[in-house]
Amino acid sequence: MNIDLEKLLELAGKATPGPWWIDSHGTAMVNRETLDLVFAVDCKRKAIRHVDTGNLSHWRNDNDATYIAAANPSVITELVNMVKASTTACIADVQAEPEFPGEAPPELMAHIRQCIETKDEQSLIQMMRMAVSITKKGIQERIAARTGISIEGIFGRVVRDQCSCGEPISVELDCPRRTIRTDKKRPFYPDEGLPDGLDPQNYSEHGSSVFRCRKCGEPVGETVPAAKYGEAE
Repeated sequence: MNIDLEKLLELAGKATPGPWWIDSHGTAMVNRETLDLVFAVDCKRKAIRHVDTGNLSHWRNDNDATYIAAANPSVITELVNMVKASTTACIADVQAEPEFPGEAPPELMAHIRQCIETKDEQSLIQMMRMAVSITKKGIQERIAARTGISIEGIFGRVVRDQCSCGEPISVELDCPRRTIRTDKKRPFYPDEGLPDGLDPQNYSEHGSSVFRCRKCGEPVGETVPAAKYGEAE
């Protein structure tokens, strides 16, 4: 089914504002919150009027009838399915993040689903942080590491240092990788952050650094030796 969402919104905007409900006799409809009459039977014709007007002459029967016909049960069912599918897709995107823990508790996932459905961005961020903290890995840790902030977590500890010429260089210590790389000490420039890939010309993947200072050209492995941070707390 192809639903013209913009047209449906246009029709909804012209219709009498809800919420609506029908009384026990089925002959009148009133606003649930204000109890103002919004639906009445007059001259054998059903009509809906503005809730904020004081008389029954301000009827909007045509607009409301058009909207009710457009928002029929099949359309509403399709809209609900679209929302559910969108929510499911959002949750799948969240779970597909490389840093998202694979075994998040069902209760937490239920809260994440609720945040997505209600578009509660702040609560969603909080729930994501809770999920990340479960396994001590996540996007927040990665961002912190790449900005040179000293953290404890899957990316080890980031220590600020400098080359002998004074060029600022940060060193990431004892960093377990989710890849086959076995490096435990990884220099990088704090203003550039950690690179996504290692350049063979600048850095060895197995701990013997040939990362050269961009200012003086000296190897970082000589100016910032691994032993210097061997007992890092």
